[in-house]
Amino acid sequence: MTTRKVIVGSCLLVLAAGVAIGYTAMKRTKDTMDEPNASKSAEVWYTSESGKHQLDKQSNLLFQPIGSTKEDIRTFILDDSITYQPYFGMGSSLEESTVYNLMRMSKKNREKVLKYLMDPVDGLGWNVMRITLGTSDFTGREWYSYNDNPPKGTDVHMEHFSIQKDIDYQIVPVIKQALSYNPNLKIIASAWSVPAWMKDSGRLDGGPTKSGKIKSEYLQALALYYRKAIEAYDKQGIPIYAIGLQNEPGIHVDYPMTEFSLQQQIDFLKLLKKEFNSTEHGKKINTQVWVNEFNIFDWEQQNNQIYNDPEAYALSDGTSFHDYWGYLSSMSEAYEAHPDKPIYMTERSVWGTKGADRIIQYFRNYARSYNAWVTLLDSRGKPNVSSTKAGRTLVTINADDPDDYTINFESYMMGNFTKFIERGALRLESNYFDSNFDVFEAKMTGEEEKRPDVSNIAFKNPDGTIVMVIVNNSSLSEEFRVLYANGELPVVIPEKTVATISWKAWSSGKLQERAKIPTMTPDGGKVFGEVTVNLASETEGASIRYTLDGSFPTGSSELYTGPITLTGASANKEIKAITIKEGLSDSIVKTGKFEFVLPSGIPGQIEAEAYMATNDGQMEKSSEGGSNVGWIDSGDWMNYPVDVKNTGLYKVSYRIAGMNAQGTIELRENDTTLVSTEVENTGGWQNWKTIESKPVKLSEGQRILQIYFKGSGFNINWFKLEPIVYNKETK
Repeated sequence: MTTRKVIVGSCLLVLAAGVAIGYTAMKRTKDTMDEPNASKSAEVWYTSESGKHQLDKQSNLLFQPIGSTKEDIRTFILDDSITYQPYFGMGSSLEESTVYNLMRMSKKNREKVLKYLMDPVDGLGWNVMRITLGTSDFTGREWYSYNDNPPKGTDVHMEHFSIQKDIDYQIVPVIKQALSYNPNLKIIASAWSVPAWMKDSGRLDGGPTKSGKIKSEYLQALALYYRKAIEAYDKQGIPIYAIGLQNEPGIHVDYPMTEFSLQQQIDFLKLLKKEFNSTEHGKKINTQVWVNEFNIFDWEQQNNQIYNDPEAYALSDGTSFHDYWGYLSSMSEAYEAHPDKPIYMTERSVWGTKGADRIIQYFRNYARSYNAWVTLLDSRGKPNVSSTKAGRTLVTINADDPDDYTINFESYMMGNFTKFIERGALRLESNYFDSNFDVFEAKMTGEEEKRPDVSNIAFKNPDGTIVMVIVNNSSLSEEFRVLYANGELPVVIPEKTVATISWKAWSSGKLQERAKIPTMTPDGGKVFGEVTVNLASETEGASIRYTLDGSFPTGSSELYTGPITLTGASANKEIKAITIKEGLSDSIVKTGKFEFVLPSGIPGQIEAEAYMATNDGQMEKSSEGGSNVGWIDSGDWMNYPVDVKNTGLYKVSYRIAGMNAQGTIELRENDTTLVSTEVENTGGWQNWKTIESKPVKLSEGQRILQIYFKGSGFNINWFKLEPIVYNKETK
């Protein structure tokens, strides 16, 4: 899977997701800050899933002195003295299906839609649009490239190269029209398939075998092919800002695709940059080249190794990702490992307020841009001749009446970002959510079951304007406050609504000095039996006050003097703590939530997904009902609290299913292997088979048992521990 693991637990607990944020209004100083006045106000715009609000301007909000609102309220703390990556832009795609549908509309309505999407003043201001070099999976035409069926079978000198089909299919005219509405629009491009004669399959699509590898002897010709494409578009007045090295280079599908090995990607990057920097076939080309252009998971598994080659690393202009599989935190890790390589999210359509939160997560993981995929399909999801199915697009036309069109929520929602955040704006420090109220558990699919009801992100534009986008994913209206500099902004936004709040920065943005938030170890999660919690503060000479009843701590709350021991059977307990020091404002509240769990009885069967802690357990639907744990890799583990009723010998049964399964499953206690069991191939990811271990001795009592995997290629549904009874017949 990956060497990176998201630790969601240890042998005793699962760490709580997010950062616990709260704030108390108490102050330990006689000095006061200047109170915000009426000129320090914020503008607000709403977009709601219900359609009630579509980027509607609301009444201005006024900043108040800190402490003006009640204490027990969601709090977002913004500090514009801490900045992160610059914003590049957002948009969607102008692939052939979208263009086909635009051309079905009347000229008046086509221009009206395009202008609204692109125009930064009178519209949404989308400023990054993706196009395809040749055909993609979304088209109503036959598959094509820019050099099909050359007379001699091959054409390494590109004598028969032509983008005429892009002109005939109105792709070029539509892009030019989009540029006329937004001169700052950047065009990025990717190829789904290279010309068929460059591939071992001899076809553009993957076909029945879902394969098609580029032949290495044509990599140089492909570099020239890309040059010709960029030059041809530039001749049409369309500069291409960046291209992906290859769209999804390892995918196996029946629509247009091209497989590149890791080494071929490295070799092609070198050849392509050499071609761009050469004047042998024309002028030098400044178009950027972004590597990966595939899922986050594929970056983790293989494509990150592109940067192990020093020359390839130096030649890459950035790393682009698709969000169909993988943890977004891997983008942050890519940035931390290679901070000079910008990160872009170039493909994933999202829906509803959940989608708005997903976009926030992209930017919080260092993406500089976001592109949806497929802008406009009709009410039947057409045109689309591939096997790919599509959800609702950003704009929809009536299949029977093309001028009956709808600009959908997702377009307006994107406008909450694009209409207000300027290219070059810097992301600012703020807490993603307030975990006094919300939780978040990441999923590789992005379909989180536990996500915050209210989340946010903030940027500062080059002119000093602060733009904060806040998502209310709840079915209820939600209130919160924003702490900025010496001010507090109280806000209430409706259910299922995205809000943009904007104001002119009036200071460095740094909050008045306050005590540092106390650390809590551990800081929450699932607990078995008891847990000892330690508090500490980096503020010299400060004291820590805490509560155990869920109330917000004050200066009169319990004084922390040493470790706090929590015990329980089946209950939830919570610690809230603040740091206090004379002369400073009280710290943010640190919250730890502990869920005490009951052990599973032994003998008995334990569902794999019932783990108390894991380093990478991924649940999925099981063909036998309920869920199983899948995507197992060597080194993965899961912990289970158990209560062994009687000392004796037990056999362990595992219900597994897998393709190319290999390795062993170990039953462990305190890092000691009790018994190891070989896994077996079952012929399918949901073809279940029960395997059994050798006898293992277990002692009576409660403990943590761990399943540790030294293998991969299989899923696990459950495991069972049963006593072995010896008698005369079994001896």
